Amino acid sequence: MGVSKICRIAFRITLYVMTIALTLTGLFGGLSAVSVFSDFSENVKIPSGPITAQLNFSEPMSLVIPFNLTNAGYFPLDELRIGIAINMTYNVSLSHIIMQKEQVYPEIGAGVEFEGNFTATDESFSFPSGDIDIFHPPTFTMNLNISAYYTFRLLFFGVELKNIPLSLGGP
Repeated sequence: MGVSKICRIAFRITLYVMTIALTLTGLFGGLSAVSVFSDFSENVKIPSGPITAQLNFSEPMSLVIPFNLTNAGYFPLDELRIGIAINMTYNVSLSHIIMQKEQVYPEIGAGVEFEGNFTATDESFSFPSGDIDIFHPPTFTMNLNISAYYTFRLLFFGVELKNIPLSLGGP
């Protein structure tokens, strides 16, 4: 057996081992990613408590939304991003985004429950100029985006919920 044949065999074995390793990582990573959201209502809670909103024009405005996220998988969640946009429809047909913000959170290890707060402050808010018709009170909707990397950044997932009705204040 020549040196070139031994090199070819060693090269093929290396390729096979790498192919099998990446295939198994992708397969188990995908199954693990599915297990993160297997019980979505238990693993992802937004909001997980009372929302604190200070939307008075005479004081600095703020919005705090507590949340819990449990990583039920076998790999860490990396670069968790939560983005929230609140839209106000006023004067029957005019629309304005009054708050839009995205926050990035630290890595969440496998089997770890992460409790955090989404916080928007005064500079995140923008209200329309002009009069608002008092006979047609404004309505509010929220868009929610959640995304993260999984399985050592081999998988990316994102969830986008649009036009969630909001009641800001009042009964």
